[in-house]
Amino acid sequence: MAYMTPSPPPRDLSERASSSSHGLGHERRSSDRRTRGADRRRSPRQPLSVAVRQEILATPEHPAELHLAQSSDLGLGGMLLWRRCDAADPVLPQHTPLRLAFQLPNDGDVLEVAGEVAFERAAPDGSTVRATGVRFEQLPEPVRLRLLSFLKEP
Repeated sequence: MAYMTPSPPPRDLSERASSSSHGLGHERRSSDRRTRGADRRRSPRQPLSVAVRQEILATPEHPAELHLAQSSDLGLGGMLLWRRCDAADPVLPQHTPLRLAFQLPNDGDVLEVAGEVAFERAAPDGSTVRATGVRFEQLPEPVRLRLLSFLKEP
């Protein structure tokens, strides 16, 4: 099992992606794609930057691993995580099962949720930062209620 140190989400990842290709037209397409992705979500997300223990459960295609990641947003349907890894590490395939543990701000209890990889992308600049979209599986009612309470706060 690998254990990585957390890293903040790269603030300029989308800027680097758009500037490394075909100028303004590419920026517009990237923005449109992000908008379409947000439209597919079943629940809205809010910014949330907390440390997350990301346990990758073993599958025939991938061994079990443990990472420390950083979240950048959270919703009832899932969250976006950022982590550092070796450049040679394979990208996690869709549907890879995960277990996550994290704390909401001003809440001392650790939330544990099951989920799966919706997508994982390496940074376009070749760095070792990975973005992992996680789709939550059925949330236990107490966890769902705590998430709802947090998401409704201004």
